[in-house]
Amino acid sequence: MSEEALSGIKLIQRERETSPREAEQSFYPPNNHHFPQNRDQYAGYIVEELPYLGIDVYRAGLDLARAQFELAQLRLRPINHDPDIPRGDGSTVIIGPGFMGWGRLYQETVKNLKSIGYQAETYPFYYGVHVEPTESMVDDFLSYLALKKEESGAKVNLLLHSKFGHLGYLAHITDPDKFEDSVDQVIDVGSPIPTRVNLVVGTGYLATQYFFGGNDFKLIERVGNGEFFRSRNHVRRTAVRIKNDPIIEGWYPVPLEDQYDAESSHSGALVFRNNIRFFAQRLARPSLAKAA
Repeated sequence: MSEEALSGIKLIQRERETSPREAEQSFYPPNNHHFPQNRDQYAGYIVEELPYLGIDVYRAGLDLARAQFELAQLRLRPINHDPDIPRGDGSTVIIGPGFMGWGRLYQETVKNLKSIGYQAETYPFYYGVHVEPTESMVDDFLSYLALKKEESGAKVNLLLHSKFGHLGYLAHITDPDKFEDSVDQVIDVGSPIPTRVNLVVGTGYLATQYFFGGNDFKLIERVGNGEFFRSRNHVRRTAVRIKNDPIIEGWYPVPLEDQYDAESSHSGALVFRNNIRFFAQRLARPSLAKAA
């Protein structure tokens, strides 16, 4: 086992590859290896999973409470107070909130990254919160990345949480050249290709899919076995898996040496102090252009 960590960080590199169809579950029986690939299938899946609704409600509520505690810890002790934290080079970091996320939830994360030398900002959503189908956001996202690169004069970095990580995957697959021309590195946090989604979140997610006429479940087919991402070396990807994640379980289409486990909540993964210290370490690596 190897670690990549600053003093006090315990994000552990993954020890083994996770099969694309392996359900990593401790609370549920391993009977859902084949995740639904359209809205109607997922509606049926929710009905089948209803016996576990009580567990999911409890776990989702506990996760939200833990996230509030993690946010309070960050407010009390920002990372710029740490003498060993690596400083940024002024590059742009775009934060992508997960499902139902909005910019104000990540104000502390933005402030912390700015305090150590990054131009950090959250992605602006058309409806104010992240509810649109992933497939409908790709073109605007790619245009936004190109604009930010033009404004800053350098490739941008992405810090993507949960559903927004799926947008990052899909944008990269849809137009690899445009994505790679704008992005230096991506940190995906709590955003695996799913094998199970908490029923509380999944039911709300399905409702938005029907409302907007989306079918994000096709993402699984588009990603395939993840070979596309393992074969591309123009953008560096880091995957941060939330251990015992109560919201979404699954696998990452990222090389094993770039996968790490974190001890945070899912909802507070981008405000957990140790996670942000780890993000700072990964972001501080020289860009591919500078390294060359």
